[in-house]
Amino acid sequence: CLTAFFTGAVLALQTSNTLSSFGAVGYTGQLVAVSLVRELGPVLTAVVVAGRVGSGIASELGSMLIGEQINAMRSLGTDPIKKLVTPRVVACTTMVPVLTVIADLVGIMGGFFVATIFLGISPSLFLTSAYDRLDYADLVQGLAKPPIFGFLIAIVGCHRGLGTWGGTGGKIDHSSRGHLHDSDLHLQLFHHPHPPDHPVMNQRHDHRDEAPAIELKHVTKYYDDTPVLKDISFSVERGETKIILGGSGSGKSTILKLIIGLVQADEGEIWVEGRNITRFGERPLMEVRKRIGMVFQEGALFDSLSVAENVGFRLYEQAELEEDEVLEVVRKTLGFVNLEDAIDKMPSELSGGMRRRTAIARALVGTPNIMLYDEPTAGLDPITARTINELVIKFRDLEDVSSIFVTHRLNDAYTLANERFIQENGRWIVRRELTDPGRINTHFIMLKDGEIIFQGTDKALRHSRDPYIKRFLI
Repeated sequence: CLTAFFTGAVLALQTSNTLSSFGAVGYTGQLVAVSLVRELGPVLTAVVVAGRVGSGIASELGSMLIGEQINAMRSLGTDPIKKLVTPRVVACTTMVPVLTVIADLVGIMGGFFVATIFLGISPSLFLTSAYDRLDYADLVQGLAKPPIFGFLIAIVGCHRGLGTWGGTGGKIDHSSRGHLHDSDLHLQLFHHPHPPDHPVMNQRHDHRDEAPAIELKHVTKYYDDTPVLKDISFSVERGETKIILGGSGSGKSTILKLIIGLVQADEGEIWVEGRNITRFGERPLMEVRKRIGMVFQEGALFDSLSVAENVGFRLYEQAELEEDEVLEVVRKTLGFVNLEDAIDKMPSELSGGMRRRTAIARALVGTPNIMLYDEPTAGLDPITARTINELVIKFRDLEDVSSIFVTHRLNDAYTLANERFIQENGRWIVRRELTDPGRINTHFIMLKDGEIIFQGTDKALRHSRDPYIKRFLI
């Protein structure tokens, strides 16, 4: 408003000096009104909106991309274009014309103020000349531009935001910007009526004759011309947990993103529950992701949503349940991760461990058949990391899901490989399996420079003679 007001005021002041030499000061109102309505109003409004709103859109979406909130949204079966881009484009296209009309009126008021107070022009003369001169063509010409400006501002802002690189999260994958194209929780969350090896617990995963839950066949992935993964082949059977170890930059997280379809393989095939998803588009991938839960490194919680809204995000988007039913599922899931009291908190109010547990709860909604964990304990203290590991074990053993757990922390890997969630004296606890370690269906993969250098059991890993593995295990 200030910009428009002073634009009109300056326009009246400067043009009146020129018009006075011709004895045409009375035309000041016409000149101010026509100039603002036809050109200056739309252009100046677009400049201000681009500077504030456009940059805000780019900053917000860029922050979400770096924080993996965009990928989290896609992993939950929601199209970021429809959820984030479309509303912003519609809002800018709609509101820039409204703001332009307001700017025109305020600008004319600014010209009126200067003309009547400082130039001695009659108020009625200024307003009459302005009103009489403006016609339908001027209004059409002036109002035809703002929707186009608003559309372009939103599109450019979204494009720049979704194409963000760098930041605190490090370099963003090419794929992050190149591929944006029943809700009953059958967990008995507090008092599970059956032990993990009870038939009831395993009935939905009794798939002896079915294909593996996950299978990668000779997969290679490049970023630019650099190979990140080279000829990767492995499978995860139904109910099995694969623990992927390796140093930073070895391609561990990329494997998870390939499985859930956040990036596409350059070579090879990716199979999920018997379906080749290698060349699936975004729409069929949405269906695949409904059966997969993924926990991102930093949690990737949506900052503007409460804990309840984060955990129930998938259900709210599907809109298949009433709000009371969604809240009931959310409360039960938060109870599973011991966060019932945090249901109304915002992510900014949570500690690091609470954020990870909230992320796990969000991934569990819908009772997925497959769970992917991308270093869920990174940066956490040992006690909090232990809590996260116990939640992973608890869900693995109660629901018999297929899992991939990416980590570089050996303590976490050995905990998952050697401990079970069992019932003892009427209480459920996580305890080391001493009598039959083979009951824990867990195997290891070691990556080095994008290649698999080891696949096997915990015992085989400990006794490996590979020099790199020996150094890693020290």
